[in-house]
Amino acid sequence: MKTPGSIVFGRDGAMYVVVTTVQSGTGDELAFWGHPSAEVALLVSKDRGRTFSVFEVSCADDSAANWLPNLERSTRSEPIKVPALIYTHGPRGKTNKDIMSNEVIWCDMASLPAKDQP
Repeated sequence: MKTPGSIVFGRDGAMYVVVTTVQSGTGDELAFWGHPSAEVALLVSKDRGRTFSVFEVSCADDSAANWLPNLERSTRSEPIKVPALIYTHGPRGKTNKDIMSNEVIWCDMASLPAKDQP
């Protein structure tokens, strides 16, 4: 598990943690940054971090990374009930000056069927 990622608390006190996972042993010292094996996962804890439920968010694609996830944050004083999640799908550039046009994926976790909801 690598960063970038984020942590948000929902209105009911649940902790939402979104992370990027990367296949171990890639031999790429920058594997955390847009490696094709990068996938997005969500961890949810309803007991202040003692236990977590883990949800696979992205669909595996060996040709391009699913990465740079971010959770919605409240813009008001009250927390969001269930945060939305976004992440990018696509390759990393060769340098930090490359112009990228990766796909942005938006996940409305509140619309999941009740049995699948975090």
